Amino acid sequence: YILLFLLFFLGLIRASFPKYVNSIFTLSFQATFRQTQTKEQMAQNFFPAFMLNVLFVLSGGLFITLFAEFNHWSKLQFWQLFVYSTVILLIIYFIKYLVISFTGWVFNAKDSAIEYRFVVFIINKLLGILLLP
Repeated sequence: YILLFLLFFLGLIRASFPKYVNSIFTLSFQATFRQTQTKEQMAQNFFPAFMLNVLFVLSGGLFITLFAEFNHWSKLQFWQLFVYSTVILLIIYFIKYLVISFTGWVFNAKDSAIEYRFVVFIINKLLGILLLP
């Protein structure tokens, strides 16, 4: 049921924001000039970015859960393990976001921190989609 929900969620995101989802894939194969234009356009769309970050956390949590179940690393029930792994992944990436922002502020390199954070979250969005199969 979780996998069906995640596929439905991805379909909803793709149907609602097709240009944004296509921009994520084309961004990694573009030249620098066009990449800057696409990045500026993508930065204005908060809601699809948030939804794809949620997809990353949920699909990453499912992947960790299935991997732990396959290797018999936990004696927790599937749902408990899924919730714990998803929450832990969410906490890790929230702390990572705070650390990147804080170090950008401390070292007076806000632009570099924003650039790095953008690249990290684009990779996370791609992983959220690619972990589903």
